[in-house]
Amino acid sequence: MYKLELLHHFSAAHKLEDYIGACSNLHGHNWDLKIVIKTTELFKDMIIDFKDIKKAIDERYDHKYINEQVNFNPTAENISKDIFGLVRELYYRKSEAGQDKAEAKITVTVWESNGASITYSE
Repeated sequence: MYKLELLHHFSAAHKLEDYIGACSNLHGHNWDLKIVIKTTELFKDMIIDFKDIKKAIDERYDHKYINEQVNFNPTAENISKDIFGLVRELYYRKSEAGQDKAEAKITVTVWESNGASITYSE
């Protein structure tokens, strides 16, 4: 079994919809991420290229106003599920030869601040 672990971070602003409190106002965070992919097989000697994961996350989130980038309420829970979807899509893309990749267990943990995290996996 192979286990990829990627620690990554991005800075972004958001505001929570239908929320009573300060977080309904525009505010920012330095978000920290941990992405874990477990699988039994490699494709071209890798699980997935680290830079591809970072690029996909940064294109959607880094230095962005999250509410304008997504069509959901940008809670930490929903952001972790969205990033899971980005990583899953990258992992399961077919190779140039049309081969499918082995099944993988993917887990995404998002820290909105120190000591406050949410984890999403299927």
